[in-house]
Amino acid sequence: MQSRKKFEGFFAPAQNICYAEPEPVGKAENMEIRDRIDAEIYKTGAALIDSDFFQSSKNQIHHGRTTLYDHVIDVARVAVRLCNECSLRQKKVDRRSVILAALCHDLGMIGRDEKYANNSEACRIHPIESARLAKEYFPDISETALSAIRKHMWPLVPTMPTTREEWLVIRADKKASIDDYVPGCFIKAFYKKG
Repeated sequence: MQSRKKFEGFFAPAQNICYAEPEPVGKAENMEIRDRIDAEIYKTGAALIDSDFFQSSKNQIHHGRTTLYDHVIDVARVAVRLCNECSLRQKKVDRRSVILAALCHDLGMIGRDEKYANNSEACRIHPIESARLAKEYFPDISETALSAIRKHMWPLVPTMPTTREEWLVIRADKKASIDDYVPGCFIKAFYKKG
């Protein structure tokens, strides 16, 4: 029984996180929602999104079948949807910090093959490099956003997330990563009735 208590205590900081699944996007009726989300992302991160550095990520394959650019934009979209869910549940969240962290979480992966000797090194170092680069593009970025960027690879990085914003960025990144790896047809088949 004691091990059960220890297990529950380990996850205690996450108990106030919003876990609802974001609505799927893709149907015509959801395009208006997606357009509003994209407008909010662009308004928050235009300085980065318009930069040549970030635009170069359109040419870099990420997770085997997408580009780094598309992955980051997908993470930001999921993050906004999770923020919306938190708002509906009256959970306070720093939206700007979550959006900036989502947009900047993989900046350190741009030019990955030239910067890192192997995948292990990239996974370990890119969160720190991403936070450094985020500070260059957004000098007024909050410590909340920087911390979410540095912790987004948890549990591969040693420091466990403790804030709602950190957990939301991790959740958004993991969801987008799964979508990068697993084609939608397999996901739909899994949930198909009958």
